[in-house]
Amino acid sequence: MDFTNFEKLHIYHDATRISRRVWEHCIQIKNNCPYYLRDQVCRSADSIGANIAEGCGRGSKPDKRKFAIIARGSGFETKHWMIVLHDRGFIPEKDHVELQRELQILLKRISSYIRALEK
Repeated sequence: MDFTNFEKLHIYHDATRISRRVWEHCIQIKNNCPYYLRDQVCRSADSIGANIAEGCGRGSKPDKRKFAIIARGSGFETKHWMIVLHDRGFIPEKDHVELQRELQILLKRISSYIRALEK
């Protein structure tokens, strides 16, 4: 596993794909959903990939691990905001289930990445 180039990491690509999907939902609901909800979910989703990239840019394994942990936290925050949007009727059930599943897979992969950085 290459820990120096974030663009080669599968977790980075998974994070950006999820971020795009979240953004697409926010665009669809922008006229009906309060701004703060859209802003929070988009910011937390964008933060997953951004923290993976920043950790790689720092260079050291401890920094990569630290930022991967932050990315994982942003993933959990994104899960929360998606639940809120779903519960308030802004995200259809099918899309909600798919995104939650994708986020759960990504969170497991980020956890594996964190464990690999501990070695």
